[in-house]
Amino acid sequence: MGFDDVQAALGERVTRLHIRNCGTSTVTLPVMPELEQSSAEGNPVAVIWRPYDPKAAPKRLAPQQYSGWELSWRTNGNCEQRGARRLVATVGTATGVLEGCLDLGDYHALTDETSTGPHGSDATPAPEGTVRLLD
Repeated sequence: MGFDDVQAALGERVTRLHIRNCGTSTVTLPVMPELEQSSAEGNPVAVIWRPYDPKAAPKRLAPQQYSGWELSWRTNGNCEQRGARRLVATVGTATGVLEGCLDLGDYHALTDETSTGPHGSDATPAPEGTVRLLD
């Protein structure tokens, strides 16, 4: 399992995660892989991942077949000093890792807010990303 490079355009970031069934029996892929993101220091970075299609269903993958997911998110505006530098995807026992300048996480980067979150609180909402199971 592995990631493509991150593609950037108009404030969006997109990558694909590919998986191949190397086994001898059919497996079921979830609508979304388990996703964890962390900073350069290894600290968790909150991102809420949602299915692109809320009605999507798990997919069966025959032996030696390929499939994957497309992940997309809005840029945080400053990858060098904010947000995730590492994204780990897990499906069963397979793991894919994407590292580098991801522009992922940390909403306040878009507005330069430092502590005031929604409705005057100090809580900054977690940014969201979408995951689309590929045909």
